Amino acid sequence: MAAISQLPSFLRFLRPLEGNAKLFSNAAALALEKRVPLFAKFNDVTYSAPAAKWILSIVPLIQAFSGNPPVEKIDLKQSSSLLFTGMVWAYYATLITPQNAGSRALCICNMAMASVHGYNVARRARHDLNKQ
Repeated sequence: MAAISQLPSFLRFLRPLEGNAKLFSNAAALALEKRVPLFAKFNDVTYSAPAAKWILSIVPLIQAFSGNPPVEKIDLKQSSSLLFTGMVWAYYATLITPQNAGSRALCICNMAMASVHGYNVARRARHDLNKQ
């Protein structure tokens, strides 16, 4: 992957973001971080990114149990892509050395994402086969 300094000139606007772990770095957000320490934790990409990834696993699981959306409305392309993304990143998490709690959490999160979306793909495929 190319470093930001090697990007073409029309993408140089990304240079200030290189190495920035803050989601919001304006004056108001930084002032809020000082007053509310919990906001500082959630303003950091190392906490927000895994939370967003877990949402990709939890929401479809809740939807599968509630039956909303119906099986025929499950997007097969989206569920398939998230299934394979989860499989690839779960495998990658096993290759990380040294293994620590972060790499194990990454593996568990991606295995959950692959499992849930694999279940949705199977539900949709079963529905389509029964419909024929």
